[in-house]
Amino acid sequence: MAYKERYKEVFSQIRPSTEWEDPETLYAAKPHKNMTKKLVCIAAAIAVLTGACLSAYAANLFGLRDLLLPQQQEVPFPAEPDDSGSKKETYQADMISLAGYGDTPESRALAEWQAFLNTYDQDGAIIGRIGNAPTGFEEDYGLYLVYTQEMADKLDEITAKYGLKLHTTMLTLGYGEQVEDQVGGNFLGENRAYSAYMYEDGTLKFDGEIDLDGYGHLDYQFQRCVRGSFTDMILNIVNVNDYAEWGYVTESGIPVTLALASHKALIIADLPDSFVTINVLAGTETPTDDIFSHGPLSAEDLERFADSFDLSVLTPALPAAPEQPDLAEQQKAELEKASQFYQATGLEQGQAQEFFASFADSVEADDRQTVAEMLHYPVVVTYWNTTAAGTYLVYDTAENAKDFLPFYDSIFTEDLWWNCIMSNRYDKERAALTADNGMVVSAGGAIRFAAAQDGTIKVFSIQNGEECSVRQP
Repeated sequence: MAYKERYKEVFSQIRPSTEWEDPETLYAAKPHKNMTKKLVCIAAAIAVLTGACLSAYAANLFGLRDLLLPQQQEVPFPAEPDDSGSKKETYQADMISLAGYGDTPESRALAEWQAFLNTYDQDGAIIGRIGNAPTGFEEDYGLYLVYTQEMADKLDEITAKYGLKLHTTMLTLGYGEQVEDQVGGNFLGENRAYSAYMYEDGTLKFDGEIDLDGYGHLDYQFQRCVRGSFTDMILNIVNVNDYAEWGYVTESGIPVTLALASHKALIIADLPDSFVTINVLAGTETPTDDIFSHGPLSAEDLERFADSFDLSVLTPALPAAPEQPDLAEQQKAELEKASQFYQATGLEQGQAQEFFASFADSVEADDRQTVAEMLHYPVVVTYWNTTAAGTYLVYDTAENAKDFLPFYDSIFTEDLWWNCIMSNRYDKERAALTADNGMVVSAGGAIRFAAAQDGTIKVFSIQNGEECSVRQP
């Protein structure tokens, strides 16, 4: 698979500085060629909408179609051969801008940049020649996919055309309290935020979860793009026609657009100084044993979830304000965090980091047998299958590594590698890891591992960005 060969070639070019460490991704967010690691998202301060905007929302004039990028993108689609013996390896997916509606400078600039990337260095020859050597563009373009002068010139041309500035730094925040301190107030309510980071202008992304009254556990991703900056973030929604959409005014008085499909849901808030998208990892046909949610999500559930945020707190958009903590206090906090990690998982942070680095290295090397042996069996594998009757999800059980190998390519896709594993690695030895319910959460929530009963460490679940998964029975 191409992503394994390109990992070493692009890693040093696209990671941020050590002071502004970058984990995002959106599991489902889809950058060009899955090579970017800066699907850094969105959540900062907001204000009251004008009367014109309120009227537009009341009439539900704005929706997913107003966010569509001009061109669909070809994305991987692992599937078994159909009755004719053919195999569909890719499909054309609808992509939406997370920077704003289509008539905004931010979204128009994003569309032009994506159009350029879709035609540039398609065979990877240029990045292949560069290898892992410095490009000279790290300082000015380190948060974007830029590795040639031609790319730098094009990005400068586009941002100048639309009067936008480039992001320069990224601040790792971590958990909910730090996020709210940066934003300027409690907008989370009962929500829990983790793996958060913020650009210098307040553009923010975090992974979140909530125990929603009347529903249960729900995972999501919160993105906010601040106006005036160029944020190259898009989202694969598969097919815009699959969504039911309606306008809704939250309990905090903020009008939003809600969209609900069989596999996911979205909450969209077009605010005066930012654009907020909440990517909800559940839909109307989500299985009850899904690892990211409690099962099928109804329209009423989605409205209650929208009400769980006080979006009115998110204004005005405050820039990131990194603090310089006292060194002794910082060391004390790190020791306390390490102790909490061990109590929650039974693993030292060093053990967890070593295991995940070994797992990622094995995926990169395409060492399928080793990767398969690192899973905890038995597992239920969910994958797409295409036949003459149509395309649908199939569930199979693998009792051991040998049973799992036929499903390998359905799970370990470029989307999982670039948008989950790579985008949440600070470097080859260290990744963004958190503790949750006795397990270690890695790859932006896509991979969970823990100590098995025999004392070894095993991967218990995997969820890629194409609805394929590995989970415990």
